[in-house]
Amino acid sequence: MANLLESNPAPGAPGNPLNWSRADKDAVGTAYSLSSQVWYTTAGGILTEIYFPDVDTPQVRDFQLIITDGSTFYHDAQKDFDHRCEWPEPPALSCRLTSQAKGQPYTVVQDVIAEKGSACVLVRTTLQGDQDFLNTLHVYALLTPHMAGYGAGNTAHRVSTANGDRLVATRDHYWLALGADCGFGTTSCGFVGVNDGWTDIIANKRLPVWNYDAAKDGYVAVTAEINRAGQNQFVLALAFCVDEPTPITQSTPNKALTAVSEALAY
Repeated sequence: MANLLESNPAPGAPGNPLNWSRADKDAVGTAYSLSSQVWYTTAGGILTEIYFPDVDTPQVRDFQLIITDGSTFYHDAQKDFDHRCEWPEPPALSCRLTSQAKGQPYTVVQDVIAEKGSACVLVRTTLQGDQDFLNTLHVYALLTPHMAGYGAGNTAHRVSTANGDRLVATRDHYWLALGADCGFGTTSCGFVGVNDGWTDIIANKRLPVWNYDAAKDGYVAVTAEINRAGQNQFVLALAFCVDEPTPITQSTPNKALTAVSEALAY
């Protein structure tokens, strides 16, 4: 079962245009298979452009975490950490991003891998530090779609499924879906520079206030709080598909949603 929600749409369309991410990449990855349809890049401690179904068609501008204790600091994954990029298990096509927070006693380790059997990127994130301190942290995923290679004309929705809320974005016949193995808490779909997650949390120095179900036809970004429940490790799954413009119904979720659920079930 899947229900695409849009009763609480974000105002402020179309949002602000964004340039593409930095060109000096730290890593490029894909699945260990000639049939892989997804390629990812990293730079500055985050996932940058992600391509599907070929290396000429970017679908994502960037995919990062925002971390805060809710009152004294708000950390942007690109600006507030010292980064290291490694290949932990050669010749496996996985990438490890290690980010040490500046001025705070914690580290974020992200292991990134593309699934062999589907157009899905998995990011296993581990928080390291004193447990009492880690328990104070709120962790948010922030994704900026550029579907079909365009920032303009994107639409994002929150989708209610039997496996919990997911976030989806679409343009033309391209779709992406985002989920977490531990589930999401607060989610929001917004317009870049107006009411997106980065503006809500980092720019306004606050816990999120906006919780829009949809952002239609603009420069959009989606945000989700990771429902950690005291756990220091979680997995994010980001999957892609080509489908009809409005394929999500209660009985037929699209292939991207299905791929996310299957990937997180293991």
